[in-house]
Amino acid sequence: VSMILFPSECLICDVSSNKTLCVSCMSKVSLINGKRCMKCSLPLDGVSYCSDCRGQKMTFTQCIAAAVYDGIVKDILHKIKFSKKLLYFGAVEQIISGHLPLIRSMKPDVIIPVPFSIVSLIERGFDLPLEIAIKLGRTLKICTDSESIVRRFSRPQRFLTKEERKKNLQNCFVVRDRSAILFKRILVVDDIMSTGSTVNELSRVLLMSGAKEVQVFVVARAATNNL
Repeated sequence: VSMILFPSECLICDVSSNKTLCVSCMSKVSLINGKRCMKCSLPLDGVSYCSDCRGQKMTFTQCIAAAVYDGIVKDILHKIKFSKKLLYFGAVEQIISGHLPLIRSMKPDVIIPVPFSIVSLIERGFDLPLEIAIKLGRTLKICTDSESIVRRFSRPQRFLTKEERKKNLQNCFVVRDRSAILFKRILVVDDIMSTGSTVNELSRVLLMSGAKEVQVFVVARAATNNL
């Protein structure tokens, strides 16, 4: 714990640093602070909405992403998700820290992490979306709810095409406590957004169950919708 709170070396390059990522490594993170799709946060150049968001109706109001899913960010998230190197969570906190005012301005009533199925949670051993949601909730003093919606077992989305992802998510999410969602402005939190299929389906289910509005925050956004 002390190594996460008080790092003495950069976890990426090992130079002396009082933060998880040194200034040099942090400068290599492609933060999304400029032009982006106003709906899904896809990095863009000169237009307000990406072709996907112009061509189909996303159920969430907007998605805010902290960084592009490439380079150092991709390496950090893979180390946490697939190698269980939890020391790297401090880097995730550092990457999202600059977006806290923007998240606060979204004025959510409750934060809901994208849930894992029981099988996936046992395989991973670490629920990254939940940990991100807890961190945001504590920092912004917003309730975090990981109990009101559950996920049935489905195939991992990682290696599926865009259309396969949509079919895979049908009837995947189940609301257990509608009263916790009714008339609430909800912030859905996930680690990575590629096609947006997962958060879009979860948002649809939440709205159908009576949520007033659903917005999304992710640590990293893929630079293309074609993953």
